[in-house]
Amino acid sequence: MKWYAKLFCVLSMTPLIQVYSYGGSEFKPIEGELIDRAVVIQLPEGVRRIRLRVQLEDGTWETCTMAHLKGTEGYVKLRLPDGVKEDAIEIAASWSDPFPFEFYSGTSNFDPTQTDNNTNRAATGPDFKDAEGSQEATVVESDIWKWRGSVLYFFNQYRGLQVIDVADPAAPVRMATMRVPSSGEQLYLHPTDNVAVLLTYDPNAGNGQILLIEHTDSDTLHKIQAIPVGGYIVESRMVDSILYVVSRQWWQESVVDPESQVEHVRWQSGLVVSKIDLADPFTPVSSDPLELRSDRYDYWGGQVQATAEALLITTNEYNRELRQSISTVHVVDISDPAVDPVAAFQVPVKGQVLNKFNMQLKDNILTVASQVWRWSEDRRRFASVETFDLSEPSGDPIEALAQLEFANNESITATRFADDLLYVVTFLRIDPLFVIDLSDPANPQLIGELEVPGFSTHIETLGEEALITVGVEDSQIALSWFDVSDPAEPTLVSRVLVGEEYGRSWTEANWDEKAFGFFPADGWILLPYQGYVPDEGWVSGIQIVKIGGEELIKRGSFEHEFQARRARVVNEAVVSISGRSLKSLDISDPDNPILLADLTLAWPVDFAHRVGDYLVHVERGPGYWYYGSNDASARIHVSPADDPDKLITSLDLKGGRVVGSFVKDDCLMVAQSNFHSGENDEKIWEYTNSFTHTVLDVSNPEAPSVLGLDTYSNTTTTYSYGFGSDFGAELLPSGELVWYPAEQNFHFFLDVGIGGARAGAEDFLYPYFPASGLVYTVSIFNKAEPEILSAVRLLGSQDGEFKNSYWTEGTVRLLGSTLYYGLQSSVYLEREGGPPQWMAQHWLGQLDLYVPALPQKRDLVEIPGTFENVINTDEGGVLLFTSSFRSFYDNEVWRSEFHIQALAFDGLDAFLIEELELEQSGFGPKVFSGNFFVIGSTDYSSGDPVTSLTTYEWLDSGSFLEHPTLEHPGTVYRLGVIDDLLVAPGSAELSFIDFVDPADPERNTVSFSNLYFWQRIELIDIYKREIAYVPQGFYGVDILDFEGAFGQVSESLELPRMQSNEEEWVTLTLRSLIQTGGDDGVLIEELDDQESWIFSESVDQLSYKAWIQSVLGLEPGEDVPDGNDDSDGDGISNSWEYFAGSHPGSLAYCVPFESWVSTGQSGERYINIRLAYNLHAMEGIQTIPQFSEDLQNWIPFPEAFEMTEEDFSTARVYRYLEPVESLENLFLRLLLSTD
Repeated sequence: MKWYAKLFCVLSMTPLIQVYSYGGSEFKPIEGELIDRAVVIQLPEGVRRIRLRVQLEDGTWETCTMAHLKGTEGYVKLRLPDGVKEDAIEIAASWSDPFPFEFYSGTSNFDPTQTDNNTNRAATGPDFKDAEGSQEATVVESDIWKWRGSVLYFFNQYRGLQVIDVADPAAPVRMATMRVPSSGEQLYLHPTDNVAVLLTYDPNAGNGQILLIEHTDSDTLHKIQAIPVGGYIVESRMVDSILYVVSRQWWQESVVDPESQVEHVRWQSGLVVSKIDLADPFTPVSSDPLELRSDRYDYWGGQVQATAEALLITTNEYNRELRQSISTVHVVDISDPAVDPVAAFQVPVKGQVLNKFNMQLKDNILTVASQVWRWSEDRRRFASVETFDLSEPSGDPIEALAQLEFANNESITATRFADDLLYVVTFLRIDPLFVIDLSDPANPQLIGELEVPGFSTHIETLGEEALITVGVEDSQIALSWFDVSDPAEPTLVSRVLVGEEYGRSWTEANWDEKAFGFFPADGWILLPYQGYVPDEGWVSGIQIVKIGGEELIKRGSFEHEFQARRARVVNEAVVSISGRSLKSLDISDPDNPILLADLTLAWPVDFAHRVGDYLVHVERGPGYWYYGSNDASARIHVSPADDPDKLITSLDLKGGRVVGSFVKDDCLMVAQSNFHSGENDEKIWEYTNSFTHTVLDVSNPEAPSVLGLDTYSNTTTTYSYGFGSDFGAELLPSGELVWYPAEQNFHFFLDVGIGGARAGAEDFLYPYFPASGLVYTVSIFNKAEPEILSAVRLLGSQDGEFKNSYWTEGTVRLLGSTLYYGLQSSVYLEREGGPPQWMAQHWLGQLDLYVPALPQKRDLVEIPGTFENVINTDEGGVLLFTSSFRSFYDNEVWRSEFHIQALAFDGLDAFLIEELELEQSGFGPKVFSGNFFVIGSTDYSSGDPVTSLTTYEWLDSGSFLEHPTLEHPGTVYRLGVIDDLLVAPGSAELSFIDFVDPADPERNTVSFSNLYFWQRIELIDIYKREIAYVPQGFYGVDILDFEGAFGQVSESLELPRMQSNEEEWVTLTLRSLIQTGGDDGVLIEELDDQESWIFSESVDQLSYKAWIQSVLGLEPGEDVPDGNDDSDGDGISNSWEYFAGSHPGSLAYCVPFESWVSTGQSGERYINIRLAYNLHAMEGIQTIPQFSEDLQNWIPFPEAFEMTEEDFSTARVYRYLEPVESLENLFLRLLLSTD
């Protein structure tokens, strides 16, 4: 047995405790670098977690390492952060863990996935288009507005049918409104009854429909009936009380190939003529439809002209032999109202009929002007006029009486029949007006021609000697007066250009003549126009033009904020409408029209909030596509909660486009974004982004007011993307408000670092709208003086292969005071045996908002897919949910899978617990709420799509549970959860499903057909689970009454959100823990570069020889240093370093012995000695305390000492039981022995 001594010398007569160490030679301590350090922690039974935190410069603590343990006895080797002093390091232990240990056994390092491009993407939906109408004097034609006396009926595409009393143009009054949940602008008034006839499209049925609406004596609108019309409505006419509707239809038929006898399906398109007798509009009578189709061609197009006896309907088809589109004029006999429509003639013409004004039926002579597109050696196109005699019954194909070809290489832009004359305007090279004499149908003659600048798109006759036209010259609207008193010599006598010089202008009248306000009896032309004025921007309004004696005189104009659609003379005033407002003006001085009234008809509703008995509408303002004025500002509007189209008051908001709103108490808080650019004094182009937080008092909704606002601006010389993107808002636990991106899609960020507090924040984004990636915190304690505390970008930095090209994905979630969000980075990888692929690495970002004025960005965390949700567990743990789409090549077939992952998250790493595979569901809608999520998958196999909504539940046991599936008609585009209601907008209906108990298969569902919502579901305001207010932009607000289907929900018993419970943590004394090297195996096995900690239940026992060979890396056969040697020259022998567990070959870690005096309960003082020990050298070592009074004679006396094991430390403390005061001269030493 060998003995080694360590001597502590104590002079009890003085307060000085002297410590002596026998080590051999003298040495000087060397201050080690703060790198590659670790501590060894001895774990008692029951410890579940070890945490290491560092103190930041601002005094807050940040967790760097979290070790999850089984709870058994053992040892942990924990790496200390490089460069951090010990007083800024805290190590703590906890006897609890929110998750079972097994949950942390899953991987926390995730391979990149294929880029899926499916995050937060709504499923593709249908494209809707409105049919256009026309008008002719002999029949009644639809329009967007109709007048009955002084009452205006307006089919407003944004609000439905609106009835307005304009008896006093200075005080127009909205009488009634009926929302029409479909598209269309064709309106008729019944000739005798107070009934409006609206032609619309029903996308739910995929057909047109006719709505009959009664205007009652009590000024209410009542829907009488909705009559379906097959196909898509193209045109219509009303003759007396009979409505004729032309619609486009598709047919499917089986065809057998005559050679192969194989049957296949063929689709065919054509037109259908429907007749509805409205003699009694309360009992309409529909006739069998007339089909216009061809076995040879698919018909398309459909221009309609009409007389009281016939409908002229054109169909177009492509003739492969002629290599051009040609038209067929179908003459439909409607001369007998008691008989169903009959196709009397089918007349093919030379070219393509471009519009209804190209056709005339007079005295049984059909005249058609068409555009011939055929190429030849001497011309590419020309105009054709043909005449046909329809006086004989139809039989063989009709031959033309005569044909006139003219206007080589020109295109027809306008035609007009007037008595025996036809006026034709063409455009391309010389832009002429042609005059054709039709007095002899068998011999039409070109008798006049006038070359003029520009071209006309519509022609009106003024008496028999003049034409008034609207068209284009250069880039402006041109109104022209042509003298045709001598048809052989037409002349241009007057022309007015609408719009500013050097600007551009256009008018709806160029393609829809009903917009041309031509009032010759009053002497006025009222022309709606739009245009662009340099240095001023976009304008819209009505131009007033006087019809003088052979002269057009440009007078004043007035603006509309939105596109002006129609105008007419009413007494001494002009009344005009846009989709937004009705204006009336006094034009007694036509150069300076005076506004009499401005009645708001519609306004954009982008956010809606129920406040008491009122509804507060928020209009975004500038930057939205439907705006027609540079002066458009954000506004709030107030209406009764039960009548959202009744405007009570409005209030303009300065600060730019509204990008978010939030109601707290009696205050409405809005976020606004503004963007400006321009050159500075140094001629450098600058871009300024501004964010404004505005607080409005809505305690009295009829008189809202701005309480206060604050603006944060940032100016850069680099273009900044993201202007106008939406923000969500939530209250932080500390009471401040946080604005964060409401949606995150694939929009790249330019990584230029992070601005912490407000002063350092910037707004760099790259390169796609709408994700802004910005987070703002706002103090709202003083509503009159809100303060933006910080502006931070959701960007991060990460080393490695996927370090570049971050962009946002997934969702943003606030849990407690931490904001979680998803990021993605991609790289293009070459693959052996397969094509290259874009691979995506997914990341979880965290923004700590515990101190709202100083947000702290945490390191990015690797996750296996797109971040979807984060929740607390009952035990206080944090669960993450992610999703990923994977495609792979399997037996020469590409297959795809959709995966949902559940992960335990400890603030530093995400550990995969379970993964759910859902085949082919990656492109459907999904929503996560709490520990439930819903996945939608649409089946198109039966023809009519049906979407399956499947609910899954995450169980505490660590698995997913599938619940019964709900079937939803049509395609569901998005999913969301508001107030415990699952919201499912889709192609067939908007549905609300009770989500209080998502596992209940018998949940109540309320659906609203023909209601479509394409925006963020979070914009829907649900009031007490009784009524939903759906903002539809310029279409206003849809009010959806659940009629008591859903009960009230009690106050949420939701767990506190991520509140750190420090009481469960016990702080360890760092100085009591034995330090060692991270990458050596002196005390316990080494840590690799990626490890921050390891756990060992036990440590192998090694002899001195085996230990020093391992630690010094000696090869077999090399000499082993003697125990009395000091290999590293630190003054401590190798044998003592073996006993104490310090490195014999390094000066960095020498374990000092400590001694100190402690004080007892009665004030007595005791000597203590602390001895660290090597875990590898525990067996066979004896420690014998000895004392001496003369340093010569040593007496073993273990009974005089009390030995204790330090908590969590591999060290022992020996306490001498006699108080210091009773001692005179005493020397103590510890004698260690080993085999």
